Amino acid sequence: MTPTLATTLVGLVALAGAAVPPGQAVVQQALGARDSLTQNYHLVLAVTTALPDRYDKQVYTLEVWVKGPLVRTDLTRHENTSDKASVGTRMVVCRNCERTGYGLTTTTGLTSSRSQVSFYPLGDKYFEAVDTFKVDWRRLGQLHGCLTNYARDPADSSLRFVLQVGGEAREVEEDGAVCYALGVPSKTGYGYRCLFGPQVGMNLVKYDDASDNQQFKKSTAVTYSKTAGGVWFPKTITHNRTRAGSEMLREQVVVETAELNTVVPDRVFTLAGIGLDYGQSVAFPEIKNNADYPTWSEGKLDTVNTVGKTAARAYQLKMALAPAKPPVPDVPQSSGRPYYASAAALAALAAGLIVLARRRAA
Repeated sequence: MTPTLATTLVGLVALAGAAVPPGQAVVQQALGARDSLTQNYHLVLAVTTALPDRYDKQVYTLEVWVKGPLVRTDLTRHENTSDKASVGTRMVVCRNCERTGYGLTTTTGLTSSRSQVSFYPLGDKYFEAVDTFKVDWRRLGQLHGCLTNYARDPADSSLRFVLQVGGEAREVEEDGAVCYALGVPSKTGYGYRCLFGPQVGMNLVKYDDASDNQQFKKSTAVTYSKTAGGVWFPKTITHNRTRAGSEMLREQVVVETAELNTVVPDRVFTLAGIGLDYGQSVAFPEIKNNADYPTWSEGKLDTVNTVGKTAARAYQLKMALAPAKPPVPDVPQSSGRPYYASAAALAALAAGLIVLARRRAA
């Protein structure tokens, strides 16, 4: 019996009025359904993040391809009120693309410059900081937080925490649907409540928590749809944070494409599949001299017109097109005689005045 079929049957039994399963069984089903997915998938996420108290808003598309150790994420910005210059750009991060054991980063769509295609050894601090979406996307919707938290926290850590706490599940009704609720009352810090939907493969449908004084609240709500392979996977994810009744953060994720357990073409993880801008340089790790980096031209690498040769031709063209400087006119040099004559006249005048003063004194 496959994990997906087992999950479906358990859900049907529960809906038929069977005893509510223990809390650990509920969480294990939620995790197990995702464990059955392979590391071969393609996702397209439309994301809107708003910070109402700062009037910042970001709208972007995140596209993910995974084929075992090959992982590529493209982040294309459509609106960003805090950084207008980045709108329309596409940031690409790829693991094991073109060079095994290396991570690749670049940006396309820049209007005033060309971004270099850079390679870093996997584990490099800079690369790991840039790769903000290095997560197991099969766990999408199982973390109680926005997408930027997924890289800092294992995507199923919220449910693992619930699993460790254990406890019995309670049958409740939420938005007209039967759900199983697990929760811990608020005593010292945060109280939480998780709702799991047997109608959607026992997946997490809602996660709420709040501080003791109810001043700080977080809420994550997830809706699901069935993929072509019969897997329940998130369709929308809505995350909210409030403080003292005022909204601090709101994120809406719409899963536009979810191709799971699929065959991802190898070309996706190549430079040609990434689709570089004309003239971008490619800094392969084995090339030590920056001037020898090849450039991208007409859909392929150009190893003849390297960075150094391209820069040299650009300088020569600049000098050839520069307007000729006008000749500097000859300026006649002064002999200085007038200045000497004036000095002599002043000396003679001073001597005459001295003589006249002496005569008067005598």
